[in-house]
Order: sequence, then C-alpha cells, then structure tokens
Amino acid sequence: MQYKIKVLSFINFIIICSLLVFVPQKTNAQKVKIDGVAVVVGKNIVLDSDIDKFILEIEQKNEGKVNISKCEMLEQLMLQKLIAHHAVVDSVSVSDAEVNTAVANNIRYFAQQYGSTEKMVAAYGFNDVEDLKKELYKIQKENKLVEKEQAKITEKIDVTPEEVRLYYNGLKDKNELPEFPAEIEIAQIVVKAIPTKEENDRIVAKLKK
Repeated sequence: MQYKIKVLSFINFIIICSLLVFVPQKTNAQKVKIDGVAVVVGKNIVLDSDIDKFILEIEQKNEGKVNISKCEMLEQLMLQKLIAHHAVVDSVSVSDAEVNTAVANNIRYFAQQYGSTEKMVAAYGFNDVEDLKKELYKIQKENKLVEKEQAKITEKIDVTPEEVRLYYNGLKDKNELPEFPAEIEIAQIVVKAIPTKEENDRIVAKLKK
C-alpha cells in the first residue's frame, strides 16, 4: 500500500531547514542532509525519502521475498508521476465522489488492520483522522488520474493470446512471476435423504423387471 507522509508540509520543513543551514553561524555544527529531491516530473516531486519508504513497504508486504533497488523504485515512481502529469495535460477529470469513496475504503481497511481509527492515525503520524483524510485524498486523486490515463492510453491496444503466453513464459524463465496471496472459502451442505417406503417399492419393482 502506497501511503505518503505529509509531503507539502515536509517539503516546507526541508526548505526552512535548508535556509537555516546556510545562515552564517559561529558554531562548528556539522551540516546534515535531512532529505533531497530525487526527481521532478511536471509539478510532481519525488523525494529521496519516498524511494526508501516505498522500498521498505514492498519488502515488508512481500516478507523479504521481493528485492528492488533504488534505481528500479525511482523508475516506477517516475512512471507514476509522468502518467499523472499527462493526465492533467490531457484534461482527464476525476470526480470528488470517486476520490472520497476510495478514501473512505482506505480508512475503513486500515482501521480494521490496526484495530481502531485512533491507532491508525497514530501509526501514520497524523494529528487526527481529518488530517489523514486530506493526505489520502491527494494520493487517491493521483491514483485515479493514473488509472484513467492508463485506460485512455491502452483503450485501442489489443493483446493476442500468443503475446500473453510469451510474456508469461519470459517472466517464468527469469523467476519473476508475481506472487498473489490466495484466500479460499469452502462451504459444504450435506443433506441425508431418506427415501419413503413407496419410493423403495418402486425402485425394487423396477429392478425386478
């Protein structure tokens, strides 16, 4: 799950700290890099901390079975930001209702995972649930823009079964097939039917013929 810290507030904090670093001081305090901008795509910014955070999330989600380098993660984030940027250029629109529904689903899911809304808010470092909703709104709006732009890009693309087979076999040969968690529910209804005497007599009579 891709959930960021308060990016705008964090960037403002970085800018202020950077200004303080460059103010002439008489102390011999060592300069420490708090964070850095990895790449800017349009108006979208990817921080160094974003890369580390998403790598950690992937490793935790896959229990260390999937390893991804910073370069690969940066490539994925750049692609995400590039598609989001072109969605705005192409005038792709996302309604508030769509975004709010996605945010509500996120809140409900994470509240179940952490046991309560209060624990969820504390885990992500926000002041209250409304603060978290504002950040999730920005994230989900970008995700919806990306989804619609991807659908627009691929709406006229056809894939043949042979292309799918070659792609699958290519991943299999490289041992890169994705793992999907499986959850199976099995239910069985057993009814012990007791035939009536008339039905038994009918079957017996039929067999004697």
